[in-house]
Amino acid sequence: MPQVNGDNLLHQQIVKRTIEALQAQDEAFAIEYETVSDADLIAYVRQCVDASYTPAPCEIVGGAYIAQRFGNWSAALKAAGLPSQYKPPREHHYPRYEQEYQQQEVHLLQEPKKPTIQADGEVRSIL
Repeated sequence: MPQVNGDNLLHQQIVKRTIEALQAQDEAFAIEYETVSDADLIAYVRQCVDASYTPAPCEIVGGAYIAQRFGNWSAALKAAGLPSQYKPPREHHYPRYEQEYQQQEVHLLQEPKKPTIQADGEVRSIL
């Protein structure tokens, strides 16, 4: 029987929660900013961009929605007067994700542990 790695299981749970939280943020942004003008969205994009780095849509809250409104992310960047080429980050390796991961880790570790009964009949606590 394969051995379960508790650290890996914990990491998988945090990743799942992180992705869900980021998706919820993006969905809330799309609802809240649905009626906002393109000019206001462009101002928001400019506010989110660092002078030395052009982010991918996943790196800012609402990036996917903004890309959809303008046809794609490069078009949104171009409309904002920014370089339209960007390098998508490696999966889960960008500040927005890493910050949310840390928050989800704290929340998960603070939750009460749930008892489970193992195959050998022993009761153990897991997340």
